Amino acid sequence: KEHEKRSSGDKDEDDEDDEEEEVQEEEEEDDTKLKEPMHLVKKSTLSGNKFVTDSSTKKDARSIEIDDVKYIEYGFGKHVAYEMLSPYHMCMKHELLYNDIHTISEQQWDETLAQAMLRLDTESVRDRYRANDNSGANKYGVTKGDLIGVDNICAILFYCNFDELQYHFSRTFRKWNDTETEQDVIQRHTTNFYWWGRALFVAINYFGTRMNRDSVVFHGLSSKMVFPEFSTYFDCPTSTTTQKSVAQRFSGDGGMILNLQSLHTQNCSFMLDVSLFSDFTDEQERLFLGQSLVITNILTIVDGKWRSYRTLMRALLFFNKITTGNTADETWNLDATAAVQKALVRIIIDFLSKHHNDAQKIPKYIRVLFRHYCERHDCPNFEGLHTIQHELEPKLQTMIFGQIISEPNPVAERTIIQLQWVADMFPNAPHYHDHHGQPKTITELGQF
Repeated sequence: KEHEKRSSGDKDEDDEDDEEEEVQEEEEEDDTKLKEPMHLVKKSTLSGNKFVTDSSTKKDARSIEIDDVKYIEYGFGKHVAYEMLSPYHMCMKHELLYNDIHTISEQQWDETLAQAMLRLDTESVRDRYRANDNSGANKYGVTKGDLIGVDNICAILFYCNFDELQYHFSRTFRKWNDTETEQDVIQRHTTNFYWWGRALFVAINYFGTRMNRDSVVFHGLSSKMVFPEFSTYFDCPTSTTTQKSVAQRFSGDGGMILNLQSLHTQNCSFMLDVSLFSDFTDEQERLFLGQSLVITNILTIVDGKWRSYRTLMRALLFFNKITTGNTADETWNLDATAAVQKALVRIIIDFLSKHHNDAQKIPKYIRVLFRHYCERHDCPNFEGLHTIQHELEPKLQTMIFGQIISEPNPVAERTIIQLQWVADMFPNAPHYHDHHGQPKTITELGQF
């Protein structure tokens, strides 16, 4: 339960009556609102826009083949606890001029530093960029109300306006091959970009502003990718925009757009408005690092139109919650409505049919996302699931528990998760945690 270790914080949605009708209406509505002439959709490139993760540049990323199609797995990065680590270079300037990955010239450093000092002296920066109330600031010498530092502004300027440099910088938060350990990633990052990473982390986490439960930002992908989680910490610098049209322009005709929201409704995630520091202020860029977010919707282009899968994605997110030991966490920014649960039932039926159940009308990409999630997780955690059994849709109760109840079960010991169902849902899991959180073992025959 990594979420509990690093931060904390339900979300009201409109009532949804019939799930299938709601999905169809939603897609038609978004077709109208999001449709844009295809010649205006710009193809993303390495030197293009940070709002798009370009899968074609991820030569070191994990590749997964599903139904003879290769997908790149999105990497959320590794957490770097700067306050517990030591730098290799003496300062940010030395680091950017002499690191082993990608350097800048001394002239570029001098010009950027001068620009940072000018920005720091403006009224808008002095008014808007003061230290927030985020806990842990004292570890970095920051006190609530402090003015943002020139080093933090330098870090922002280098990230926003040096595309190739920020590309190589961001790569250091991820594994470069499957043999690397988390320590290898941290070592490479701190050896080359400790000061820059630290200054950017401090800027976002201690001079940023909190999202609210309804805040939505957008991040593009140049192609369809898969995810190990649908709710997690974004430990790699992630550029987003508050303008959906900006993400649309850069995602490309084969790409997609992620709708991201704060994972928690309490103590919502921090984001940094870098519009004042970017060369492209109209893009309304918001930057994240080390913050917990959820993927609440995905937009893709189908037959030349943008299409939304909001209900289906929230069904995947709900499944993510109840299979990672977070069922009892009421601060998740998710309302598991009847429509969401019915959608999950359809997805599960389709998944267990193996050959796909066309009657469920599950889009291929949603099938791929769900299958990857189930095959990726080798130790699902159902802790606390029995506490909401009576709130689940009858078909979902039958699948998981083999029985239907309408009121809370006062005797948890009488609640039994269908063991074969767990084995079928998670084919690569030798272990799992039951609704009490107790570890169990699965044999090769799928018996427990």
